Amino acid sequence: MIVHQINYVLTFNINDFKNYSEIIAVDPLTIPWYKGLETAKPFVVRAKALWGGEVGWRTATSYDATKAFIDALSKSGDNPTRAKILEKLQDVYLPVNETSGKSLRFSPEGEREGEAFLVEVVESDNPDCSNLDFRLLEE
Repeated sequence: MIVHQINYVLTFNINDFKNYSEIIAVDPLTIPWYKGLETAKPFVVRAKALWGGEVGWRTATSYDATKAFIDALSKSGDNPTRAKILEKLQDVYLPVNETSGKSLRFSPEGEREGEAFLVEVVESDNPDCSNLDFRLLEE
């Protein structure tokens, strides 16, 4: 089985897969956030109400990154510097209720701790997005 990793630096969203649905539907993908998790539902509801549309992993991880930056900045004193903010980012811990649904902490290497989600691309009749969506694969 081939698993494709969607990295943060790539700009994929479900609409990008319309032309590749025959290939992608066979191979699982990993994504850093999944909207179907029970812990993500409060964020999804609030985000849809605020922004008026579907929420994807890029929106969720961008939200979390912003929250982490704000947390680090607020703990960097009256005259924050780049170095001070980077130092404070190492200490960031945000619980599930302050993020998009996954607690947020960084590893010593600066990567977000936690597991990615294994999903497959499936057809969807959701009127708020394309005719494709992600479905979580059971472990």
